[in-house]
Amino acid sequence: MLFADLQTTPDYVDAVLELRVSRIEDPWILRNYLNAAIQAQQQQPIPYSRLNGSPLRHWFLNQGRIRRGSLAD
Repeated sequence: MLFADLQTTPDYVDAVLELRVSRIEDPWILRNYLNAAIQAQQQQPIPYSRLNGSPLRHWFLNQGRIRRGSLAD
């Protein structure tokens, strides 16, 4: 379900988890998806070591792409 929801492959999710991406929004998209999945199970996500706070504070990120929530081009 994760891969279908994000419109991507397991290999690309692995690359995003390792921060090997060509689109800098992809880690934020995956983070938001995982946070929502955790919260849907009535759990609280633990803080991330690299992606802290809101992506809105970074002017250079494509906020529309993050809102769409897809790792596909």
